[in-house]
Amino acid sequence: ILLTTSANLGRSTRTGAEAIANGKFGKTLTYNASATLMEHKIETEILNVPIARKGTTGSARLSLSWQPTAKDFFQLGGQY
Repeated sequence: ILLTTSANLGRSTRTGAEAIANGKFGKTLTYNASATLMEHKIETEILNVPIARKGTTGSARLSLSWQPTAKDFFQLGGQY
């Protein structure tokens, strides 16, 4: 006997927050920073057994720009 069924596997939700900041340190140095934090949740049911999984992810980014003269421009960036 072979029983084949198809079903959508539940639902998922994502909740999170993002922060962004940018500005200047003096006349020639500027910064740009951002950070994101997210929680992911998946809920499903297999053979009438509820299953839930969740996890958290995050990221951060920062860049510094320095323009000492009108012709010179330096930028340093990082991401995690």
